[in-house]
Amino acid sequence: MLGHKMKTWILITLLLSPLLTHPSQENELELNKIRARFTNTLRENRTNALAIVSQKLQSGTPLEKDAALYVIEDELLLELVPFVIDTVTDITPAPRYDDTGWTYIGRHAAWVIAHIIVKVDNNWLKQYGLNIDRTLMQICNDESREKVKSLWTEWWQHYQNKTRPKPNSGH
Repeated sequence: MLGHKMKTWILITLLLSPLLTHPSQENELELNKIRARFTNTLRENRTNALAIVSQKLQSGTPLEKDAALYVIEDELLLELVPFVIDTVTDITPAPRYDDTGWTYIGRHAAWVIAHIIVKVDNNWLKQYGLNIDRTLMQICNDESREKVKSLWTEWWQHYQNKTRPKPNSGH
């Protein structure tokens, strides 16, 4: 049986727990504010928002970089794919919240590209025998960031060639 002091301590802890914010919760709250700001700017002025998001992805705080990656994926900002591919080699430690599993920004960037490919060019994955589960996880978690960047660059070139309007043949 719990003693009176222990019961009192548990009760006090339970009553105060909503007032005590864990650092990861603070990070998540801040991340969501930044994401909302980016998304609102995107809706108000897309050109300006693209410039802001790409700048934050390149030289922002870890939370700004992470928020930019989430917005790029959520809003499917294909214009910023080259910036995300460059970010694959970014070894900035990722902010902690929840348990995202991102140890650094570059790993999150690799996953963003993987998810974009799944959304817009899933046949490319099938052509290379890749799948979103095991194979892409292995690729995105590969410690050779240049190797991952090279693969995603190859995909991006393929995708651009596939989606680029074909010149008229003169017929």
